[in-house]
Amino acid sequence: MTKRNSKPALLILKSTLDFIENLKQPVSGKLRLELTDGAVETHDTELKYNEMRGDYTLSFALNLSDRISTDTVYQSGTLTYEGHDLYLPDIFLTNFTNHVGVEDHQKVTGICGEMQMEKVTTGKYLRVVIPVRSRIRFDWILENNHTFSIGNMHYRGGWQGRYDNASLRIYPFKTDGQHYLIIDHEEATEYEEFIDLALAIRNGLGYLCGQIQGENLWVFMYPDSYKDQPEAFSFRTIRKFNTNGFAAVL
Repeated sequence: MTKRNSKPALLILKSTLDFIENLKQPVSGKLRLELTDGAVETHDTELKYNEMRGDYTLSFALNLSDRISTDTVYQSGTLTYEGHDLYLPDIFLTNFTNHVGVEDHQKVTGICGEMQMEKVTTGKYLRVVIPVRSRIRFDWILENNHTFSIGNMHYRGGWQGRYDNASLRIYPFKTDGQHYLIIDHEEATEYEEFIDLALAIRNGLGYLCGQIQGENLWVFMYPDSYKDQPEAFSFRTIRKFNTNGFAAVL
């Protein structure tokens, strides 16, 4: 009988990384917009990942009889697609343009830099995944460089230890030409606290390595410490890639 932890590391991480790549493909669904006066509207909407900005663009057709105001730029809403509900807490509506040949319709486009599943909860096993341009090499900088196991693979080149009572694993990973920085919390933890910690780690590694990588941050929630199949996620944009070519002198 195959033990549960005998999977290769790629298979354990596959469902998580595939989720990111799948959501970078255009998706269509129903956007339920919550207006500032308490009214609600629903629109057929397309959501697309913008590689250049590292965020998402959404677009939908707007009847001029709809109550949304072209003077209102910030909205929040929920996009329902393929049985999933994505909460979009901060939508920046950027353009209202008339459809050619259609007098009573406008095309609305906007930017979404944050989203999460409605069922995001705290007290779960969490993993932060940050897509990066190239491998972040910190094994020659940090002490306590560990060899640890992910599935049946012994992994070297990451860091494992405790920080501020948090049990962490930090390691680079690459598959299909895409590099990632992955930060695992080995215990069930608080959602917002872990995001703050992950951002501090990413920025600290940027200082040590001479470059801050990553333009967005994905947080995945799992029911157990094995972290095989995520049950919820969140996404947010972060500070853009920055480099100076020099690492810190330690």
